[in-house]
Amino acid sequence: MACPFVVGVAAQYLQAHSQASPIEVGAAIVAGGAKNKISRNPAGTPNVLLNTLFLRGATLAPELPTLAPTTPPTLPITTIKIALHPSSSAYWLALAFSGETTATAKVEIRSASASTWSSFQPTNWGYFQFTAPYELKLPLSLRLTSSSGQELVLLNMITAFASPPIDVKTNYGVAAPVATPAPTPRPPPKQSGQPAGGVDTPACTSSPASLGDVSITQHPGVSRWWFAILVGGLNQQIGSVMIKDRGQIDHFSPMQPTSWQYYTFQPTAPLVAPLTVIVTSTSGNSTIFEVDQIEQGGIIRSGFQF
Repeated sequence: MACPFVVGVAAQYLQAHSQASPIEVGAAIVAGGAKNKISRNPAGTPNVLLNTLFLRGATLAPELPTLAPTTPPTLPITTIKIALHPSSSAYWLALAFSGETTATAKVEIRSASASTWSSFQPTNWGYFQFTAPYELKLPLSLRLTSSSGQELVLLNMITAFASPPIDVKTNYGVAAPVATPAPTPRPPPKQSGQPAGGVDTPACTSSPASLGDVSITQHPGVSRWWFAILVGGLNQQIGSVMIKDRGQIDHFSPMQPTSWQYYTFQPTAPLVAPLTVIVTSTSGNSTIFEVDQIEQGGIIRSGFQF
């Protein structure tokens, strides 16, 4: 059956080599054939498969070895984590982000009872904060936008206002594996001039009072509109802290305890120094401090113990 094919190849060869003898034609066809391609080749015959590439001056490409498939190495992928401020509530929420492939530039929120997105405000202490004009209903959805314009929608991501760091298991344009929760970041201190709005602030690093010395340390971010103190050196547990300024004759207002050992007070009108602070122990004993001026980081000491 191969004879008609061989005759056709011979005819094509003779078109380009009209003076070739039959022996030369046969030798050219054998030389240009594919070698060792025929299985069960009869003994004593060349193992050559007819091929026409040699007629066009081409040569057979060498047979490449078959390579085993390889698995590309798995690169580590980061995942975004969200830390809720400890003072977050249904009316005020602050979030800090870490692990983004690109910095987060814009944060929006949508309550379960809302149909539109509302924007967070960036702060200079690492958080995005949102003061709600209405009570937020859980769960809350977030829409994040990176500095390069990539958008990430996280539906029903926040299910509780008091929550450990949330691993969203994704990133801007990247599907991320499940990762272990990140440690809760230490919230940065309140900056001077930051509007007061119920933002609890961490303890500042100030020189401790000497042994037996009772002290009040004013927070570095205090102002006439927001006041926070740290009471140290007492030999009994604090039950309550009350405050009044010069404009109040006999009326004291309670200061609110925070998770960072500070007591905070947000007045309805600017505070006027001097301030009077009464610290009462759980056993009912009291000590009084006079704060002559509202001083960021200022320390007032008294040698009086309960």
